[in-house]
Amino acid sequence: MANLPPHAKLTYSSHGEDAVLAAIYEEHGGLPEAGFYVDVGAYHPTAVSNTALLYEAGWRGINIEPNPAMADYLTRLRPGDITLQQAAGTPGRTADLLFFGDWASSNTLDPDFGTMISTSQNVPIERSIPTAVVPLSDVFAEHLPPYLGIDFLTVDVEGMDVEVLESNDWGRYRPGVVAVEDLTLRLEEPADSAVFRLLTAEGYRFVSHALKTSFYLSPELATT
Repeated sequence: MANLPPHAKLTYSSHGEDAVLAAIYEEHGGLPEAGFYVDVGAYHPTAVSNTALLYEAGWRGINIEPNPAMADYLTRLRPGDITLQQAAGTPGRTADLLFFGDWASSNTLDPDFGTMISTSQNVPIERSIPTAVVPLSDVFAEHLPPYLGIDFLTVDVEGMDVEVLESNDWGRYRPGVVAVEDLTLRLEEPADSAVFRLLTAEGYRFVSHALKTSFYLSPELATT
């Protein structure tokens, strides 16, 4: 099992998502010693990161981050990872990243989300950055080592989370655990969430929720 620091003492995530992931894996055979993650909307190598603790524990993975400044941080500070300065979604295309700033966590390709952030937080959109949007299935086909599965997929992309999930080939690529920011989820009525409906239709089970992030367990991992 991976030599992680006690999760009660250290978390890099916004709301302890890395600790929740570790707890889920502890119930299903233990956290892999050298797992593989895909971090969509990775943002920063350590700040509010769902994968920084995993990287420190020896995991490696793919980071997808359209912000040029943050993609550069990830490339330099996580040399063991593959970092792609692009966005994920469907269909493949070029779209405008609405850019609030290098350190803004609300940069988005969703015009409605960008307008909401600009209005509610009274911050201007500095500029638009043309950004490649690539389906997850294409990313995996090109960059996922053929002998590896995906132990953890985390998605936090400011309004485009469902589109990212729709861009995967779920018959071919089935992460053990999927964590998704889901601002629409109501615990009393989870089926109202498009994320919930999509992932449960693919056989995943909703197993936990950390304030804004929902966790889904693959049936393949659930049987271990």
